[in-house]
Formats: sequence, structure tokens, C-alpha cells
Amino acid sequence: TGPIIGNIRDAIGENESGFSVTQRRCDGMAEIEIPGTDVEFKSGIRFIEGFRIDIEPVSVTAYAGFLNSIRPDEKLLSEWIALPGWDKRNVHLPLELKKNGKGWIPKPGTETWPMFLVSWFGANAYALWANGEDWRSYAETSPFLPGADEFEYAARGKELQNFPWGNGDPTSSPIRCQVDRLEYGRNYTLDELPLAPVHAKLGLSLFGLRHMAGNVWNWCRDWADEEEKTVRVEKGGSWVGPAELARCNFRRGRIPVAKGRCLGFR
Repeated sequence: TGPIIGNIRDAIGENESGFSVTQRRCDGMAEIEIPGTDVEFKSGIRFIEGFRIDIEPVSVTAYAGFLNSIRPDEKLLSEWIALPGWDKRNVHLPLELKKNGKGWIPKPGTETWPMFLVSWFGANAYALWANGEDWRSYAETSPFLPGADEFEYAARGKELQNFPWGNGDPTSSPIRCQVDRLEYGRNYTLDELPLAPVHAKLGLSLFGLRHMAGNVWNWCRDWADEEEKTVRVEKGGSWVGPAELARCNFRRGRIPVAKGRCLGFR
């Protein structure tokens, strides 16, 4: 999210929901301009300034393009996406080095999946780069990852409701979002992870945003603990958890170095 900085975006008209769309030149990703308005929250009504937010989570392909653009060293990779050798989740990392070792590519079948197993630092670095800022400031607070209140407003509009589409059960037919798909005790191979493509019309908001509930959690820029500043907010729920965690007003947090198979960003 964030304001236009320099000549890095092109206006491409309106989406089917009637909201203005811009497209970033560096990664080709489209953003919706969310208008500022008074928004109802459980704690009361607050004015939310207008902002931009990606239509869909950042994909594995887009993240590979980012890595290939800046060519981070091993230290950065370890903070952003790499896992220690003993970590069993290594088989699920959706990126791999090219055969010549020069650059990253998505593993087969993951090209249109949301990027996951990415830390807050790795998400923030991408957000800075995509908005024309210095990605080396990735450990600092960013104006480009969505704020928790911005995410909630973008997910359900200015009036209170449980989910982007209203209060209906996400798992009733037709399925509205990718939640509650984890089979406990199952050892998934990478291609068996129940992730939906970022362009799939699931978790749809009235603004035309996809996956504002379910599929992967979204890192937000806010601290979940404002005083201690040790945990960053995540919103939206995921394929792992129950539908209750995908409610628009639900939030939880993780330490910024955390990486999860159900955690991505936009």
C-alpha cells in the first residue's frame, strides 16, 4: 500500500467493482485505490485515510523476480526466506535456485501460489522495493505493508460484518475462501499443500480484492504489542486454521522473523 512515489505506477482504469486500479511497473502487480471514509469498528467509528492495497497476495513468481532484481546475500536470505537445514519445512520452500545457480525460480506448480515461508522482514523488503524505496530499510517500520485497520476496512467495507462477503459460513457451498483444510498428522509434499492461486476468486471483498480471508495470513505493518514492539500483526486467516480466524476483525501476531506455510503478504 502507499502513495505514488515517482513514476512507478500506471493508471489502468476501474475494476468490475468500480474502484480505480493502478499497476506497478517493477512487478506488474495491480493495486486498488481504497477511498478514505469513516469506518465502523467494534471500538467505535474512526476515519481511515485513502490508501492503495494489492488486489491479491504477492505470488511466488513475483517474489522470485524481486530476489533476482536485488540478489541478496546469504544473511539476508536467512532473515527473509531460508530455513536451517534441520527444519522439515525445507521441502515446502516454493523457490529454488536455477541450475546455473544464478537467480531464483518458483518450483514447478507453485508459480501462481501466494509467497509463503516469508518473514515480516522479507515481506517488508519486497514492499519497499516495489514502491521505489530502499529495500535495505527492511527492518524498519514500513508505510507500504497494510495497516491492520486498513486491512479490515479493505476486507469488509465501512460497516461491521464477519467476512468480506457478509456473515455467511465460508465453508458452505459454494466455498467462499480457503480455510480449515489442514489434515492433522498428514505429511504433505509441496504439491499437496492446499493453497489456491492468487488469482482465484476466493475471499472476495466488495472492492474486488482477492483472498482477504483465507489461503494465507497477511503480514501487516503494525505492532501487535505497541509497548514491547516484539510482535507484528497478521490478518486474514489461512488454509490451516478454522473459519473463525478469518473473520475481518480478528488479528494475531508473530515475531518478525517467523515463517509459516500459511503466512504471506500483500
